[in-house]
Amino acid sequence: FHTGLRSQGIKDFMVKEIKGNVNKYHFNSYLVKLDEDDLSIQWMNYSESFTSVKSITAADHQVYIGGRFQYEPKVFGVNFDSTGSKKAFLMSFDYSGKPLWHKSFNAEDINALSHDFSGNVYASFHSKRGKGSDPLKIDRDTISDTYERIVLAGFDAKGNYKWSKKSNAMMSNEPHSRLHCDPCGNIYFTGEMWFVLPVSLSLFDAAFVSGKGYGGAPVAARIRTTIPEELMAINTVFSKQFSIDEKEPKKSKTARSKSKTRNSTASHTVSDSLSAHADSLDQGGRSKNESISCVPIPFPWTLQVYPNPSDGEVHLKYKTSYNDTSVSLEIRDSKGSLIRILQTAQMKEAGEFTVDANFSDLAAGVYIAVLKGSFNGVTSRFVIAR
Repeated sequence: FHTGLRSQGIKDFMVKEIKGNVNKYHFNSYLVKLDEDDLSIQWMNYSESFTSVKSITAADHQVYIGGRFQYEPKVFGVNFDSTGSKKAFLMSFDYSGKPLWHKSFNAEDINALSHDFSGNVYASFHSKRGKGSDPLKIDRDTISDTYERIVLAGFDAKGNYKWSKKSNAMMSNEPHSRLHCDPCGNIYFTGEMWFVLPVSLSLFDAAFVSGKGYGGAPVAARIRTTIPEELMAINTVFSKQFSIDEKEPKKSKTARSKSKTRNSTASHTVSDSLSAHADSLDQGGRSKNESISCVPIPFPWTLQVYPNPSDGEVHLKYKTSYNDTSVSLEIRDSKGSLIRILQTAQMKEAGEFTVDANFSDLAAGVYIAVLKGSFNGVTSRFVIAR
């Protein structure tokens, strides 16, 4: 809001001048809770610091917002750490409007949020941290080479950092990216890649994007956060160690009153509703009566190529976090064309593995190592120098 917000029954919130505001910013943000039936305002919070809230998502017991503070590192009455060029913020409120926890980051902003049924929240960071500036830091992780990249990060319901992934492709800073979680917490990302003239890039872990032109190209990606059901039989240990609760979505007051009078509606289980949702996403005709297993992947798969750059002799070290019946390792050129298969698809248990290779016969240039599982993958770029 550039001038202020006025609501019937609540005092006016007008945008205020801040002393010393040389940039003459004139906007603020508001967080408003409406009644789910008649949409009357239950409470309203005012940012008072030229704050741009870019994203919001509501879980069972808390609301997450993300964005950027423009002038003062104070958002909805909470003081944020603004050291080290921190501008982006992630914040949580309970349903009474009380702040629960907050974090700030040296990114440009947080432009999309989503959450799963366990309250974990996933944030899409837009970063312009290029050469000559401090790299993007999320918790204790330092994420380099993030100029115009999108960085996805996961946090638990208490704000504890869990993991992050970076888009290798440069992304447009004009359109907003979008995030969506399915019941298990697997993440679906949409956005716009920025490219000029011929390009061949990889998006996040393993999707290759190629094209020609001047302008934006829409892209979509899926990031798996749970062990595939087809592999659960050989991952029984992980199944017992990790689980995601299946929770029933909240109903409105009207829906709740109707459900009391309809025994047939009450007979549907949460498992049935989740399975039906999973069916709509599954390519193989899964039965609607089949319950789904949501077992989190203990940690992301990783792949490292060293030395990098190399004159030909390299070592490829990779780490898998669960047992998979089809794990392969291959080399592709910068356009995505297959150059060499280092490991054919085979059974691999969770663990660390190293493959030695000699690429002295390859021309100097940029190559991509691709580790693929049945439903997972990760890439790593390396350079052959002469």
